[in-house]
Amino acid sequence: MDDYSNNYIKYLDKVKSMGVVEFNKLTLDKISQSKINSFVCVNPDTIAQAQKIQNELSNGKSLSLCGLPVGIKDNIDVKGIATTCGSRVLDTPAQDDAVCVKRIMQAGGIIVGKTNMDEFAMGSGNVTSAFGPVLNPNDNTLVPGGSSGGSAAAVAAGLVPFALGSDTGGSIRQPAACCGIVGFKPSVGDVDRKGLVVTVPELDSIGVLACDSTACKALYEVISNKTLDEACIDDIKVAYVDTDFVDCDQKVAEDFAMVLTLFKNRFSAHRASIPYLEDAVDIYGEMSCTCNAAALKEIYLKHQDLLSSETKRRVSNGLAQSNDNNYKKALEQKKLLTEAMNKVFENADVIISPTSPLLPFALDATPRINPDLYTQPASLANLPAISLPISKRGTALQIIAKRGNEALIFSLSRWFEQNFAVMDC
Repeated sequence: MDDYSNNYIKYLDKVKSMGVVEFNKLTLDKISQSKINSFVCVNPDTIAQAQKIQNELSNGKSLSLCGLPVGIKDNIDVKGIATTCGSRVLDTPAQDDAVCVKRIMQAGGIIVGKTNMDEFAMGSGNVTSAFGPVLNPNDNTLVPGGSSGGSAAAVAAGLVPFALGSDTGGSIRQPAACCGIVGFKPSVGDVDRKGLVVTVPELDSIGVLACDSTACKALYEVISNKTLDEACIDDIKVAYVDTDFVDCDQKVAEDFAMVLTLFKNRFSAHRASIPYLEDAVDIYGEMSCTCNAAALKEIYLKHQDLLSSETKRRVSNGLAQSNDNNYKKALEQKKLLTEAMNKVFENADVIISPTSPLLPFALDATPRINPDLYTQPASLANLPAISLPISKRGTALQIIAKRGNEALIFSLSRWFEQNFAVMDC
């Protein structure tokens, strides 16, 4: 990994010293030499884009992304490149760029390629892709998380400073945790989804995986078309969901306890009481099962032989179990959980928890419990949430805030990065 792979300012200094074209040529070289399978393809227009941005910068134009390379998860459209969703059955080039991709290019970002993903975003390990599994750059025997594992691994390996992902129940935050980087899920609707292959309309959102919170904030501001002010964190109140919520791996519990002590020493903190929290898995399961089956029914019926076993399992189960009454009940329970989560914010500014109860598992293993147990509640309540690394071994902190309080999330994230050194083990 490059020595600037965990620091956005160093990336900016490097692209300025090398020049946009040379820096992106270097990026393409690194991608071609990489063995972790994080990219499914590179963009043939990369260098032409870089030359254009270099000329604009030389002529005095101010561009916030300064010619830095960006990876795009392969369920988001890039004009002229097939949006495969990690599957063999989709191979038609996109007719236009997704709105978020257009905003990146307008801000001076260079689209260097499409990142690998679990097929149709179904998975927590990035092992179901038709293009082969992605390897965790910190340990190639382990998963990088999913479904945005290609984006997470590319950032963790120092190939790009940031990349786009999508998050339905944890598909940005869980791979960010596995790879030891930052991952941010906005509220649904904060980033225009035109050009994203949506499968669960109530939950799907486009977000960012990045080398640190400064990079994450920079790209989020671009794709959301927002400018976030600095938020005061002096007197904030913190509610926490402890590791006794589920059967966490011991390392996860130990690392979160250490981080919780850091927060308690600085802020007012109390244990969160959230009714319906334990129902999140069933609510999410019913919603995703029903929506995935509806979205992929035609593909499933025509191309079963070309789909991964996981995609076939989920869609077939969804088609067999789908029931309007069950879905309506899930939406009613989702509303109750949302109300319960929002009620916490009457006495707290943020909720913190581990990002995942599990360490990254082996590529050929089945996780013993759902890796998204901590991330699904924020998704169901449509709340912004970020994952910050505690250790490169795959433990991470999740910070959740009330909708509209993204600035607080990023200010608190920067405080955490300034006061906590990510552990190597």
